[in-house]
Amino acid sequence: MKSAKPFRGKSRFLSPCIFTVLLVFLTSGVICAYDRSLVQGYLDQNKYDEAIKLLKEEVASNPGNSDSYVRLGGIYRDMANYEEAIKWYKEAMKMSPGDTSSYIGLADVYVKMGNFDEGVKLLKEAMKMSPGDSNIYVGLGDAYAGMANTDEAIKLYKKAIEINPKDRSNYTCLGDIYEGLENHKQALETFKEAIRVNPKDSSGYYKLGEVYENMANYADATKWYKKSIEVNPNSSDGYIGLGNVYRKQHNYPEAINCLNKAHKLNPYNPVVYYGFGMVYEAKGDYDQAIKWQKAALKKDFFYSCPHEGLGSIYKKIGKAPEAEENLLKTIEKEPFFSRAYYNLAEYYYLIGETDKAKFNIEKALALSMHYGKTQKMLQLKGFILIMQGDYTQAEQIFRGLIKEYGANCATLSGLGHIYNARKDYESARKYFEDALKPGMKAEEGDRAMVMLGLGWVNANEQKHLEAIKYFEKTLKEEPLQILALIGIGNAYNWLGQYAKAEKYFKRALEIDKENQYALAGLGSSYLNRGEVKKSEELLKQSLKVSKNTYSCPYEGLGVLYLQQGKTKEAEESFKKAIQINPDIEYRKYNGLAKIYIKQGRIKEAKELLTKSIQNYPYDDEAKQLLKEIESKR
Repeated sequence: MKSAKPFRGKSRFLSPCIFTVLLVFLTSGVICAYDRSLVQGYLDQNKYDEAIKLLKEEVASNPGNSDSYVRLGGIYRDMANYEEAIKWYKEAMKMSPGDTSSYIGLADVYVKMGNFDEGVKLLKEAMKMSPGDSNIYVGLGDAYAGMANTDEAIKLYKKAIEINPKDRSNYTCLGDIYEGLENHKQALETFKEAIRVNPKDSSGYYKLGEVYENMANYADATKWYKKSIEVNPNSSDGYIGLGNVYRKQHNYPEAINCLNKAHKLNPYNPVVYYGFGMVYEAKGDYDQAIKWQKAALKKDFFYSCPHEGLGSIYKKIGKAPEAEENLLKTIEKEPFFSRAYYNLAEYYYLIGETDKAKFNIEKALALSMHYGKTQKMLQLKGFILIMQGDYTQAEQIFRGLIKEYGANCATLSGLGHIYNARKDYESARKYFEDALKPGMKAEEGDRAMVMLGLGWVNANEQKHLEAIKYFEKTLKEEPLQILALIGIGNAYNWLGQYAKAEKYFKRALEIDKENQYALAGLGSSYLNRGEVKKSEELLKQSLKVSKNTYSCPYEGLGVLYLQQGKTKEAEESFKKAIQINPDIEYRKYNGLAKIYIKQGRIKEAKELLTKSIQNYPYDDEAKQLLKEIESKR
């Protein structure tokens, strides 16, 4: 929520429209006109230290002037030095308890810090003193926007316009809400009205640039960003906007050039540092990207965007703990920010924590229902449901999205994963291939899901070397994709390359030491190598983690006990594996059939072997056992 002037960088999601430093000059004071214009001149040039020095001199010579305290609070607020801002605003409130400007300024600080309740409380106190002050309604609108209550925020901004139709900032605040709702048409109209009201203020032009940037109309975005620079050459906003556009067009040298200009104009602006981080991340220079995002946090501790950026970077380089830490901090700082929950849900999905992924995607959807920004979130929910085995609901989601928005890479990939789970490999492959067709809309991470799906299709068709290639492609884009690591481990198990299998299962366990699939896979690898004790420990650990709901460890234990001659334990394990999931795996059927053959229960053994072949038609052992049964009749 740190798009406050002078830190109004790229809008993220319903960023509050905080008052400008100029607001503090609306109150009366005793600084002479010359000094006042000198302070304003410093502020126009982003020379905050000089303005502070001049105002502190005024405080020293005239300590009873609350106006100077309010002005100092405003400057420190816009420098993101909230502790100092709070101190000066509170001093002003003590001196002039009837002056609402200090209440408005202090409330603004609390809103920027995410303390919405305290901000609303102060603004309501100010409203009792001055019910006709449009700035109070704007402040309340900012607070409700920050709490994702867009309907209330719109009412408040419209009330501010009704009270003061000549204040440009009232329109830009309302426009921000419309843009957050992806109502580009209404946003454009509102920002154009802001320009009509005050054509000499650069903010309206900058906001038009933002809308066109969000619409991927980079030509018009560039035009309006340049116009904002023309109107106010001392503002860093326009250069930040141009930097965003050039980054999205992969013109990184020009993006960095624009951000350097923004930094020169306003070295206090954390959005500039965040912008550098985004450029270097896009370039793949993750060390530099991390450096800049951390620098942004030093400029403004309460700025959540750098944590979001760091979470993205650490995810890309496979550092799970650091990724999770920063994604959680984003939510801690902005608990009503739906995209933060989406990002965290995506992270948990990648590392196989499906329950946590489901919780966070539901939270993201609940916060986004008023915004219409649910398409990507529903796509992720579909993939999570596939992992949880709810193929019917997942298919409803993907087909519903295709009907509403048309097919894209993610929705077709989702259907491919569903058909793969249903063992219709031909249909699955077709969906995956369609997802990769030229011109098919794909966002970051979508193609990785296709590669993952093609890996599983090839694995299920016994094309293990081909499967490994696709899993490796997945990991190149998403190094934390735990299913790809497990897929490679399983493939190497099938190929009899158990040392390689062990390597990938252990990599998966480095991401999540309690992943039931990786534990079972590693246990199977040790079993195939004859390391029975290690195998049994890992298979039992997998069962403990899954609360005895995962069939594979039971199958592995059944094989292990059968090799040890523990027929009773083997039979119990095979039966439990079949009970949990009768439609996957085949060795549990073969193992139990062997036991029944020895017990003379031939009919039941034949039924088991038939089911084994149905589950896995590539298995020669079941076919051979059936032949042996028939030959003895």
